[in-house]
Amino acid sequence: VISKESGLNSIDAAINKAKARHRIAVTIVVVLGAAIILGYLSWLFLVNGFKVKVLPADAAATQQFRFIEGTGFSRGDSVFLLGTTGVIRVSADKYQAQDLRLDVHGSQVLEVELEPLPATVVLTTEPAHEDMEWWVDSTLVHTGATLSTTFAPGQYQVAAQHPYYQIAQQTMTAEIAGELQQQLTLQPIAGTLQIQTEPAGASVYMEGSLVGQTPLSLPKQGGDYH
Repeated sequence: VISKESGLNSIDAAINKAKARHRIAVTIVVVLGAAIILGYLSWLFLVNGFKVKVLPADAAATQQFRFIEGTGFSRGDSVFLLGTTGVIRVSADKYQAQDLRLDVHGSQVLEVELEPLPATVVLTTEPAHEDMEWWVDSTLVHTGATLSTTFAPGQYQVAAQHPYYQIAQQTMTAEIAGELQQQLTLQPIAGTLQIQTEPAGASVYMEGSLVGQTPLSLPKQGGDYH
């Protein structure tokens, strides 16, 4: 037999359980909301923004920022640092990367100028000689059959010099991150080979063949003769 009083008690118990569940749910929502707000406020407090201007304009068109010390992120020309100090690597197509230090105690507006990548240069001559002298803008830079070097972007006067040949000279333009591969054709110098002995009348042999007697004057191109 279920009395009226016991039925009311069951209803009250169910209501109390529902209220308890509601209070728990409300408490969880409040705690989560407070945690989210606190986290957002902490983020705002800890994250520091910097404006980074990259020069020249060609580099700025493909600029990239990457954190190599510290934590943060970038958006456009703005960099956001989580903390007080950090280092970013600034890079761009055809330019040398450069590291930039971020410090909340310093300027929030930074400027960095990237240097263009040099051109790769490989120059040879025809014919080749190991004692070939290579001159760039009137400065001796190398002695050898091949000149392998790099040029910063710009225009250069390059000359190959050898005692047996006329100077081979050429104006070359180096592009950013470009490649210069060229062979210079050498023209032998023309001269006179004079041979004298005391007393005169000695036979002169060249490359195993008799060519005359002293005093002797022979037109020859530059080179070694035996």
